[in-house]
Amino acid sequence: MHKIMEEMQAIRVRTTLENLRRNNFEAVFAPTADAALEHLKSYLTPGCTIGVGGSVTLDEIGAIDLFRSGNYNFLDRYAPNLTPAELKGIMRRALTSDVFVMSANAITENGELYNV
Repeated sequence: MHKIMEEMQAIRVRTTLENLRRNNFEAVFAPTADAALEHLKSYLTPGCTIGVGGSVTLDEIGAIDLFRSGNYNFLDRYAPNLTPAELKGIMRRALTSDVFVMSANAITENGELYNV
């Protein structure tokens, strides 16, 4: 039964990727956190400005540490002791960053992002 479940999951992933592409998303499946981080690195150039949305996933895969490495201008909304005004300023500046990274709350098999 395990093999059947794996194949069903693979079919669902392929379907989701196809529908994301049909909806004009660049869709890539990264089977591990390391693979996701490596793919993310391909979008970054030294010195680029990076903004992020609120995302636990980015922290879990090591992206926040990567952004803080000193190779990038990271608009760090997670920096300790930020005042509300400083956080608001970072979030505003993130809207015009070179790269803005976020995660979705959910992705449907129809190729739609769901965020609340």
